Amino acid sequence: MTLFRKIYKSRLRFVIFLILVLNIILFSQLNPNYSANIEDKLAYSDDYMNLNTSNIWANTSLTIDELALNNLTNYGNWNWAVNQPWCSGLGTFSKPYIIENLTLSIGSAEYGLAIKNSKNVYFTIQNVEAHGAIDPDEIGLLIYNSSNGIVQDCNFTSNFIGIYLSNDCDNNTLYRNDVSEGTCSSPSPIYHPEGILLDTKCDFNQIFNNTCNQGNGLMDDGIYLNNQCNNNTIKQNVIVGNDLAGVYLRSDCFNNTIINNNISSCLYGIDLYDFCENNYIAKNLIRYISYGVRFQSDSGNNKIYNNTISSASQRGISLSDSVNNTIIRNYINSNGYYGIYMHLWSSYNQFINNTIKNASQTGILIADSIEITLSGNKMLSCGIFIVGSETEVASHTIYLNNTANTKPVYYCKNQDGLTSANFPNAGQIILVNCSNSDVSFFTFTDVSVGIQILYTSDSTVSHNIITNCVNAYYQEGGENNQIYQNFFNNNIAGIDLENADFNTVSNNTVNQNGNYGIWLAFYCQNNTIFDNIGIQNGLGGLHIRNSWNNTCYTNYFSGSSRGIELLDGDENQIESNIIGNCQFGLLLQMGSSQNQIRSNNVSGSSTSGVHLLSNSDQNKFTNNIIKSSVGTGFTIINDNCNNNSIFLNAFISNNIQAQDSGVDTKWTNGGLGNYWDDYTGNDTDDDGIGDTPYFIPPNGIDDRPLMTFPYVGDIPSLPDLLIYNYTLTNSTLEITIKNIGESPATNIAFLVEIESIGLILYNHSLTHLTLAPNENFTFFIWLVPFSEYFELNSSYLIHISIDPQNLIEEQNELNNEVEILFTYQGFEDNEPPPFIFIISGYPLFIYPIVLLAICVLILRVKKRKQ
Repeated sequence: MTLFRKIYKSRLRFVIFLILVLNIILFSQLNPNYSANIEDKLAYSDDYMNLNTSNIWANTSLTIDELALNNLTNYGNWNWAVNQPWCSGLGTFSKPYIIENLTLSIGSAEYGLAIKNSKNVYFTIQNVEAHGAIDPDEIGLLIYNSSNGIVQDCNFTSNFIGIYLSNDCDNNTLYRNDVSEGTCSSPSPIYHPEGILLDTKCDFNQIFNNTCNQGNGLMDDGIYLNNQCNNNTIKQNVIVGNDLAGVYLRSDCFNNTIINNNISSCLYGIDLYDFCENNYIAKNLIRYISYGVRFQSDSGNNKIYNNTISSASQRGISLSDSVNNTIIRNYINSNGYYGIYMHLWSSYNQFINNTIKNASQTGILIADSIEITLSGNKMLSCGIFIVGSETEVASHTIYLNNTANTKPVYYCKNQDGLTSANFPNAGQIILVNCSNSDVSFFTFTDVSVGIQILYTSDSTVSHNIITNCVNAYYQEGGENNQIYQNFFNNNIAGIDLENADFNTVSNNTVNQNGNYGIWLAFYCQNNTIFDNIGIQNGLGGLHIRNSWNNTCYTNYFSGSSRGIELLDGDENQIESNIIGNCQFGLLLQMGSSQNQIRSNNVSGSSTSGVHLLSNSDQNKFTNNIIKSSVGTGFTIINDNCNNNSIFLNAFISNNIQAQDSGVDTKWTNGGLGNYWDDYTGNDTDDDGIGDTPYFIPPNGIDDRPLMTFPYVGDIPSLPDLLIYNYTLTNSTLEITIKNIGESPATNIAFLVEIESIGLILYNHSLTHLTLAPNENFTFFIWLVPFSEYFELNSSYLIHISIDPQNLIEEQNELNNEVEILFTYQGFEDNEPPPFIFIISGYPLFIYPIVLLAICVLILRVKKRKQ
C-alpha cells in the first residue's frame, strides 16, 4: 500500500505538472499579446533569470538563420549559435535562446547582428552593442521573418538603422534599447536614417521604453512603421531631435497603439500617412516640434485622446484629406500658428472637449471640409476660423458649448433678421448664409476672428471694437453688406473681404494691424471703400488682389509699407486718397492693368511714391500730387510694363522725380504733360507749356511739361467710346457703339469673339471708321453660320471690345468691353437678317429707295421723249 501511494503520488504530481505546462503553452499560443509582455516573461522562470552569462565577445557581423544549411564562422542556424560562447538556452518559451554581452563593430558589413527565419523559437537579445553601420541601408540589428523575440538593454547607436524588423516579424518586444545618433556616409537626401524600423506586415510587436535621441547624429524618424504593420504597441519611448517624425506610420498601418511616449524637438511628433486607420494615440507628451500630430492622405477612423502638445511652431494637430477621426480631451498649448488644422476634404471629424491655448493664428481652423463637429472645446487667446464653399461652411455642427476666452462661440446659419440681442456675451460671431443681420456694438479681443460673415448679404456690421485678433472682420462671399464706423486696431488684419461684391466699407479706423488695414482679394468686384483711416499697418493700408471694378476714394493711409497696393487688380478706380510716409505710396504689380488713378496726394514715400512692375499695363494716372519722396516719385521698374499714361500730375521735391524703364509710356496726353518743380526750361509763348522736353531716365520723355500746377490753360477734349446698346435674339446680335466724348474718335477697331472656344464672330480692323461726338454706329452679326461651333443647350460668353489695342486716348478707358451670355438652343431661321446698317445715324435702306426713285424718274423722262 505504501509503494502504491508513492507511485500514485508521483504520477499525480507528474500529471498536474504536465497539465500546467500544456495550459501555459496553449495560453501563449491563443493569446499572441501574451508573448509580447516583457514583464510576464521576465518574471516567469527562475531558471530563465539564472542562466549562465558569457564573456564580452567582439565581432564584426553575426547571422543566425534557422534555414541555414551550412554553418560558417559568423553564420549558421540556432544549433550552431547555441554552441557559441555568446549564446545559450533551448529556444523554448521558458528557456529561450539568449544572446548577450556582445560588442560588434560593424565596419563595412551589412549589419551587426541578424536573426532570420526564426518563427518557431523563442530568443532574447540583451546587453548587445553594435555600432558603425553608416552606409545607406546598413543596420545595427536586423530581425527578418522572425517572431517571439525580446531585445532588451541593447545599444545600437551610430548606425544608419538601429533596429530593423522586416517581413512578417510578429510578437517581438523591443525594450529599453538605445538607438540614438543615427548616421549616414552619403550626403544625398534620398537616404533616411531611422532609429527603429518595422517594415511589411510586422504585427503584434511591442516597442517600449526605448531611447532615440538624434544628438549630434542624423535621423529622420525615431520609430517608423511601414506597409501593413498592424496591432503594434509603441509606448513610453523617449524620442528627441529627429529631422522628421518621432513616430511615423505609413501605408496601411492599422490598429496600432501609440501611448505615453515623450517626443520632443522633431519636425512631426506623430505622423500618419496613406491609409493609416483605426490607430489609437493617447497620453503622449509632445513638445518643441513643428507639427504635434499630423494625419495625411486618407488616414481615417483614428482616435487622438488626452495628448499634451505644446510649443508646436506650426500646428498642434493637423488633418489633410483624412476623415472620421475623433479628437478628444487633448491639451494644446502655445502653438505657433494653429491649434487644430484641417483642410483638403478632412470631413466628418469630431473634436470634443479639447483645450487650445495661445495659438497665434487660429485655435481651430476648418478649411474645405464638410460635416465637422465641434463640442465643448475651450479656446483661450484664440478661436474658430472657417473657410470653404457655401455648402461646406454651412454643413458643420458647432455647438454653443464651444467657448473663446470663456465666452460662447455663436455659429448661426440660414437665418434672417438676426440682431445683436441674439448674441449675448459673445466670444465670437460666425454667420453663414444669413441675411438682414445687424452685428453692432460688440467688443472682441484675443480671438482668431471677431466677426466672420460667410455668404451673408444685406447685413450691417458697425460700431464694433476688435483688437489683438488675427482678423477683426472677415467676409467670404455675400453682397450688399455695410461695414462702417468700426475700430479694428492691433490685429493681424483689420477688414478682410474675399469673393465678395457690392459691399461698402466706410468710416472705419484700421490702425496698427500687422498686415493690412483693408484687404480685398480673390474676385471681389464693385465694392466701394471710402473715408477710412489706416495708420501704421505693417504691410499696407489697402490691398486689392485678383479683383476688379472696385472704387476707393477719400481714404487716409500713412506709415505703412504700402499705402495702396494692387496685385493683379484690374479696372479699379483709386481717387482722392491721401497717402503719407509709406515705403510705397501706390504699388501696382503682377498684372495690375487698366486702373484709373487720379487726384491722389502721395507724400513722404521712402522708396517710391508710385511704383509699377510685373506686367502692369494701360493704367492711367491723372491729377495726382507726388511729393517729398525720399527715393523716387514715380518708378516704372521694367519693360514688362506697357502703355501706361501719366499726365496732368505734379512732381514736387522728390529726390528723384521719376524713372521709366517701361515700354510706350505716355507722359503726355492731348498735348499736356506733367508739372515738374525742377524743370529749368522756358515758356516763351506763355501758353503754360515748356518749350523743351523734360527727360525721364532711362526711357521716358515728357515733351509738353507744364509750367504750373494745376494747369491754367484749356484742358484738351477727348473722345469716349461706349458700347451703347446691344440686343441678342435667337440668331442675331445687334450692337451699337457711340462716341459720348467731346472730340472725334478716328481709326476705330472693335472685336467680337467667344474666347472659350477661340471663335472670332466679327473683327473690324478698318482704319477709316470715325465717330464724331454723339455719333453712333450699329452693326449686326448673324450667328447661324457659326452653328457648327456650338453645342445644344450650352452657354457661351460673347466678348465685345472697342479699341482692343487701346490705341485711342479716351476720357474713360473702362467702358470699352461687354460680355453677353449666349445659350445655344438651335436656329430656326436660316435666312440672314435684313441687311440694315446705321452709319452716322442714317439707315442705309434710304439709299436704295432714293436710287429706285431716280430710276423711275429716268424711265418717265424717256417715255415722254418717245
